Amino acid sequence: MEKKLKTRGIGLKELRGCDVCGGSLAPFFKVVTMEFALFNRRNLQGVLGTTMILGGPENPGALAIAAAMAPGADEIVTVSEEADTTIELFICQKCEMGKICLAEVAQKRHDAIEKRENDASQRNPVDTSVG
Repeated sequence: MEKKLKTRGIGLKELRGCDVCGGSLAPFFKVVTMEFALFNRRNLQGVLGTTMILGGPENPGALAIAAAMAPGADEIVTVSEEADTTIELFICQKCEMGKICLAEVAQKRHDAIEKRENDASQRNPVDTSVG
């Protein structure tokens, strides 16, 4: 049975240069999506507490059993799906092979998006007058 490759398209309006160096992306490039994630303290404490009840980490299998039993064990990490906490980066082949600080690249991209949105709102101000 042939497995079909799942894909999605990126429109011409969405294309831009490499977010690291600003250079060309052709012929191949990486699309890296970064999402904000954090540990869910309550769920993590529930799993660790259950692990301790089952004999602690010294007891082989205690953590696996706790992960199956404890409420919220399937959500130890919460990942935001909000647009303002997610960033998509385009990285060319040359930059992909070098050293990259993703935090710096993500901040640079975020700043560019923010500037573009501010420029657009200044060109098209919303009329809030009552009339």
